[in-house]
Amino acid sequence: MDIIEFEDGFLNLREKFHIEDFKYTKIRLTGRERKLLVKHGTRLQAFADGSARSTSDEYLNFMKVHSRKALAETPKERAWLKYQSMREDNGRLREAYRQERIKSPERDEYIRSRLVVP
Repeated sequence: MDIIEFEDGFLNLREKFHIEDFKYTKIRLTGRERKLLVKHGTRLQAFADGSARSTSDEYLNFMKVHSRKALAETPKERAWLKYQSMREDNGRLREAYRQERIKSPERDEYIRSRLVVP
């Protein structure tokens, strides 16, 4: 059994990982990737955000993969990288959509129609 150290208190590693719904990205997880993340995502997230550490080789390799210093070797690592890519892509596309809406002629027309002219 691997020794896992936690930064702040307790983390239930058996808790299911909740996969975000992404509105903007077209990348999708396969059923197998989704199952891997639901089962192992809580631990991987704790490792990635630094709230947990381990002495195992699996942890050390995952941290290299997470920091993009090594290639993903296991299905868990590949699923995690794909999920992280989805999060980044969704955030980038959401911001692009927001910027597009700000510059929209329809928005400008709507604002002008609401102005009160004395």
